[in-house]
Amino acid sequence: MRGSVEDRTARLAGLVSIDLANPVSNKFAVQANIDMLLRLGLGDQARDFFLTARTVIIRHRIRLLKFDGDISSYIAQLSEIVFRLIRNTCDWYGGSFHDTTMASGFMKWVHQELEHFAEVFRRQVFDSKQNFTVIADCLQHAMEQCRQLRDVGLDLCFVLDHLFHADIVSSIDAHVVTCRTQIVKAVVTDKFSVVIPEGKAEIPARVSQSVHDFYAILSEFGADMSLIVTISLYTKIVWCLSEFFTTFINKLLEVCEKGWNNQHCGVILVDARFVVDDILPKVSAQLA
Repeated sequence: MRGSVEDRTARLAGLVSIDLANPVSNKFAVQANIDMLLRLGLGDQARDFFLTARTVIIRHRIRLLKFDGDISSYIAQLSEIVFRLIRNTCDWYGGSFHDTTMASGFMKWVHQELEHFAEVFRRQVFDSKQNFTVIADCLQHAMEQCRQLRDVGLDLCFVLDHLFHADIVSSIDAHVVTCRTQIVKAVVTDKFSVVIPEGKAEIPARVSQSVHDFYAILSEFGADMSLIVTISLYTKIVWCLSEFFTTFINKLLEVCEKGWNNQHCGVILVDARFVVDDILPKVSAQLA
């Protein structure tokens, strides 16, 4: 008799689980199936089938997204789909599983979905070497949608920050290499004659072209970093700027030893003093 009951229970659980895994089931059907499995003492199975079904739905919706070349628009759609489905899943899960011991399994699932979202985001944004304007737009879309989870008691923006931190740092490192190359080129190709810009100049001092180029590089880097700066990136950005100033001054010292006449050496000296006494304090003040 007991064996017959167990056999019928297993068959019923199998049928309910199949129905539970149906991706087109509505909230009430899902909760009814979960309730039935819970009455049969199969809470873990109900949780696993439900969350697996939700994962399948999320993956399917992501595959349906069409990429038309606009990465920012794609990420906006991706973020809206993923975080809306996570939010709905949280709502359905909380309405079905009242045992607090089941919460850890759900949070594990949420973290797995965030990691998958980060992988898709990484391939589209970071691996394709986008500029910082695009990166910032995409990060904003992701964070805006992630903040919607607060409505169901989930504040997970810090998880996204952690998942994207290494990618952002790598993008900054690549940008630093480009900037340093531009700085070296500006100094090496400079004729060290005083340049007087036309109109209202950002640099009023009588300095050479390399100083103007250096200031432009710093300004562009600052504009890029302002789009993505966070407390966790502050030290990194300060280090990058220090590298730029060191690169510029060291390169000036190198070229100064290559037999320039007194007039050119005078310009080089003025360049160095202006960068150290004027530009560096202004940058430091902006970082304070």
